[in-house]
Amino acid sequence: MLLITSWKEDYAWGLFTVLLPPVSYLFALFQLDKAGQSILLAIAGWVLIFLA
Repeated sequence: MLLITSWKEDYAWGLFTVLLPPVSYLFALFQLDKAGQSILLAIAGWVLIFLA
């Protein structure tokens, strides 16, 4: 979800998201209005990983 949002925003952000996945979280913090839902989904995923 975050990958699609970053590609729609800018080609460079999409490329960074593919090559350096932690950079996608920086994109989400800078573009919280567009990527807010994606970051919440990522946080929920991390919570489930730590609970398992």
